[in-house]
Amino acid sequence: MKLLSITLLSAFITSPIFAQDMAMPRVADTVQEFMNINGMDMSQFKPSCANFEACKKMNYHVMTIKFKGNAQKAFDLLTSLKPNEIWQGTTRFEMEYDPASRMFLGKENELPKISINQIFFLELDITVGMQIPVAFQVVELNSHKKSLSFSYLKQNKSNGIQRITFVQDGKNFKIVHETHFKSDSEFRDKYLYGFFHTRLLDDVWKRFGKRL
Repeated sequence: MKLLSITLLSAFITSPIFAQDMAMPRVADTVQEFMNINGMDMSQFKPSCANFEACKKMNYHVMTIKFKGNAQKAFDLLTSLKPNEIWQGTTRFEMEYDPASRMFLGKENELPKISINQIFFLELDITVGMQIPVAFQVVELNSHKKSLSFSYLKQNKSNGIQRITFVQDGKNFKIVHETHFKSDSEFRDKYLYGFFHTRLLDDVWKRFGKRL
């Protein structure tokens, strides 16, 4: 009986779920609560949209930002950045799950560049004293089309997808940031999402523009 107990304990400690729990970095309280609620089994974390077209019947939001320069070089710069370099303002990177290594990686780790199927966990500053977690997965990365898409995980308050496309326009280029979204609250979708989403994206792209 004692041998059986030791064997079961050993199996539990070496199981993937427990190993992920032990390896999880320190994150903001909101993200920690998100993980507490939804668990650590990453096989259960699924994107709400397989691609942009799959969710085209959801609510739609678009924001266009213009910069001087070359669209391809700017896209290559974006995809060469680490997630904690992209999201470091009112939208903050907290943690990622890297399917290649099957590990959780935090801000203190050496982070890989963006690739398909990575899952990012962020904290958003909605108002002073109000922060919320968000998690999404990379579902598209196309250098030729200069396009990158993130799908919100099904566990989020809002489901949907964001697509970022870089388009050359003479000596300038524009970043077209499109979002399909839907939550369980019609009021939130109609009156709140667009306003706060625009403000958060504006901060992200202003910070990116300083790198060009």
